[in-house]
Amino acid sequence: MRKHGWPACRRSAPGQSLVELALTLGILLMLIFGLADTMQWLMTSYTVAQAARSAAHQAAIQGGEDAQGTVAGLAKTILDAGMTTDSAKATITVTCATSPCKRYSAVTVTVTYADGFWLKFPFFEQVRATASSTRTAEQDREVGAGSGAQSTGGGTGERTPGTAGLPGSTTILPGRQAVPGGGQ
Repeated sequence: MRKHGWPACRRSAPGQSLVELALTLGILLMLIFGLADTMQWLMTSYTVAQAARSAAHQAAIQGGEDAQGTVAGLAKTILDAGMTTDSAKATITVTCATSPCKRYSAVTVTVTYADGFWLKFPFFEQVRATASSTRTAEQDREVGAGSGAQSTGGGTGERTPGTAGLPGSTTILPGRQAVPGGGQ
């Protein structure tokens, strides 16, 4: 007596297993290649964003880009340290809202990156990432200053970044005289 459902002895046609294997492997390889390309894109986007943030922070501290290219150099160092990025394939721009860059002006660093994917997969030709970060300049950039020269804004004394409010430090506020001890 035969039960309903699968036959007791199933015979396969010659080559059926080979066709099933080919279909399964094709789908599996497409999935693996797609995941590898997605991973490369995510890592590239993260590294480019980190390079833009760090370079904007450096530009804010020194009051914009300097003649030695310190800000762009920092961004290139971060891109070279990334697993999926190479600084030779990136464009780095540093702009300040004023020229020369004044204290409290917006300093923007934009990093644009384009490279080919590791694994060639249909519809994915290039990995592209663009990140922009804006910070406020923490000091003035004098005309012709190239190594972090700063303007004291008409006050007396010397402004030391990062020490405001500490005993012995001097904070210079816009339109005011130097205030010993960093008083506001």
